[in-house]
Amino acid sequence: MAAVRLGKNHLRWCFECNLPSLESGECPVCGAKTEEVEITPPGDVRPAFDHDIEHIRSVVDKQFGEGTGYSLIPEGHLVLLNKAPSLDHMDEIIIDGKAIASLRYDLGKGWVFINRIQSAMRIAEMATK
Repeated sequence: MAAVRLGKNHLRWCFECNLPSLESGECPVCGAKTEEVEITPPGDVRPAFDHDIEHIRSVVDKQFGEGTGYSLIPEGHLVLLNKAPSLDHMDEIIIDGKAIASLRYDLGKGWVFINRIQSAMRIAEMATK
């Protein structure tokens, strides 16, 4: 069964520069080929601002132990958030051209960080919970 999309996925990534690109098959900085980033439809991507990054880090620290938030999102890394379908609010976290995790609001529990393989590998050494 094919993935349901409400429109074209415009998000691409240059792995040479580690930067996102919209629609262009070639990086405007270095000229390398860009690759499509696999994201959950409908593909409503936005940059994560400082308060978003601090919020993600605090939820991850609370759930997995102090310091895991910085292991997940090191200082200076570009982070994108993709609005994903959920009962309430959920964002996919995109770092280094990969959707590595999700952050979901659960009415009963509050904010919950949902690991994927890439995020689990980033925090594994620091996790204490």
